[in-house]
Amino acid sequence: KLVSRMGEYNAAKFVESGIAGIPSSQTYNVKCIHAHVADHLCRSSQSNNTNTSTEGNIIGEHALNILQNQRGVSTLGNDVCWQQCSLRHEQLPSDWNYVPKKNRQGLRSTRQRRKERREED
Repeated sequence: KLVSRMGEYNAAKFVESGIAGIPSSQTYNVKCIHAHVADHLCRSSQSNNTNTSTEGNIIGEHALNILQNQRGVSTLGNDVCWQQCSLRHEQLPSDWNYVPKKNRQGLRSTRQRRKERREED
């Protein structure tokens, strides 16, 4: 199916690129755990509302198991987290919304806070 969509050359390059640009041969250098978790959730066949399966991404599955079983973190979502992902949901000011605190968003937030502090003084 991938070859029919992307062509043979592009499909091969896509598969070789691995998860988040990490080739599958580089198991000694795992990074971007969130990407492995997403890959596992997308590729695995889950049953009984759990994040464990017999297929998918073993690193992502292991990370989910640590979160759930060792740290007690629910990884199945909650009543409001869907609002962030649903394109059909019109975001209201009272809705739950995740705001990242690093990278470009973090820099913007820091600049905004500093600007507001200067204006207060």
